[in-house]
Amino acid sequence: MLEGDYRHVTVTSCDNILIRNSHLASLKVHDARIVVENSHILGLGLRCNDSRVEITGGSISGVNAVVCDDSELDLAGVDVIGAETALTGSDTRVFLSVSKLHSPKGASPAHGVLQLNGKNDY
Repeated sequence: MLEGDYRHVTVTSCDNILIRNSHLASLKVHDARIVVENSHILGLGLRCNDSRVEITGGSISGVNAVVCDDSELDLAGVDVIGAETALTGSDTRVFLSVSKLHSPKGASPAHGVLQLNGKNDY
């Protein structure tokens, strides 16, 4: 379990990692399963590849706030703020519940399932 303030966190080939009550500049996840609770990823955002990431409560921001490939992302009560895109990637399913997406395309509440396919950004 990680708790506190970190500049950059990278999780590779791990399961059952818990990050909670944290402030991060960036989070990179590769071939892993992690849970993030009540945390803020502010600056460089979230990058994930071949992973399962669950985030409950908090916020994610960056130029491209969330970039995920070949992953599954579950966001509940999360504000996602992108200077260019809030969500982008390919072959990734995103489950959204009581979350908000903010980007130049607009700001909107998000609830439902999105499929990132490399051609659609949010």
